Amino acid sequence: MGTIDVDNPFIGVISSTTLRDAIYKAGDAAGIGIIESDIKYYDFEYPDADSMLIFVRTRATDGTNIVQIEIPANYTLYAASYYHYAYDLSDSKLKVDRTTVSDLPDCCRCYKRAFGSYGGTIITGKLHKIEISYDPCYGYGSAGVATVLIYKKG
Repeated sequence: MGTIDVDNPFIGVISSTTLRDAIYKAGDAAGIGIIESDIKYYDFEYPDADSMLIFVRTRATDGTNIVQIEIPANYTLYAASYYHYAYDLSDSKLKVDRTTVSDLPDCCRCYKRAFGSYGGTIITGKLHKIEISYDPCYGYGSAGVATVLIYKKG
């Protein structure tokens, strides 16, 4: 578990990534300066993609949290994927527009996780509701979802 507080899974602004840190370390090793505004995203699977968005939603008590997202119709969505986790759960579900995408089974005092594609449940030009539900075993723990969208602006 390391330093993760499973009872209070607060995730603030993500100000650094492993890739960003690696770019700075490579620049330092090569003796060249890296200008942050020059760092760009590139996906070899989707070379026309020009943007990536990551957002996280967590739940630390019994119930459901939602986030709504709408990708403009003139954008091209190449990939929409998720990482769903829960600790000490009777049940945790990840849904998009009431369709279950991931269902983590009973696991008291242990971690469960799933990751994959949203499989076409997220499309452009439509408002989507992403729900993360959590039913704890013993009244502590948490669940959450990280969503990654790879797209090209319209």
